[in-house]
Amino acid sequence: MPGIFLSQRRFGVLSLCLLSALACGGLIDNKPKGGTTTSYVPGSNDADQYTLPPENLNGGADCDTRTPTPLPQGCVSARLACGDTVQGNNSFGEAHFDDEFYVHNFCTPQRHDYDEAAEIKYLIDVPGDKKAVITLTSGCGDLDVSAMAWDNPRTCPRAAARRLNECEMNPSSTGEDVVTVTTVTNPQTYLIAVDGKNGDEGNYTLKVECIDYR
Repeated sequence: MPGIFLSQRRFGVLSLCLLSALACGGLIDNKPKGGTTTSYVPGSNDADQYTLPPENLNGGADCDTRTPTPLPQGCVSARLACGDTVQGNNSFGEAHFDDEFYVHNFCTPQRHDYDEAAEIKYLIDVPGDKKAVITLTSGCGDLDVSAMAWDNPRTCPRAAARRLNECEMNPSSTGEDVVTVTTVTNPQTYLIAVDGKNGDEGNYTLKVECIDYR
């Protein structure tokens, strides 16, 4: 009997400790472990932003939950700057680009039925004499990133129009795609597109880093 009483007593003390810890938040830590990144509320292009813990930097730790993404306003969903890191899901975008578009503009000679997936598109102004390294990370779908010289936020380029002056694309399937664009003397505005092979859609992280070119 003494043993049973002692066990019940210990259990009662443990229960009180657990309840106290939960009440005070001692066992719940919602603080990000390290740095943060930025995501957006759908349909918003302003300061309606919130931070996500860095474990989501793999393109979305939970692939079953779509990362909120600004809906396109004209052609683009948001305007980025050097140093920005954003998260999104290309299913919130619109399908403008297909295999014909990418091949026509010498973005890539590969065809992957890009017309079956929607794209999220951003504009970024790269200062003169800079090298912009754009890294796309996604573990939730086979997504690709492209960067093309374009400065009109309202209208997307079309394959039927004249060729773009510049288009860089990385159609690899590694889960991390990188494209690099370089400006000389004058600044340049680029349209960044996140597209999916064969209709793929998923969460992603897009990071823009700029370094001096010369």
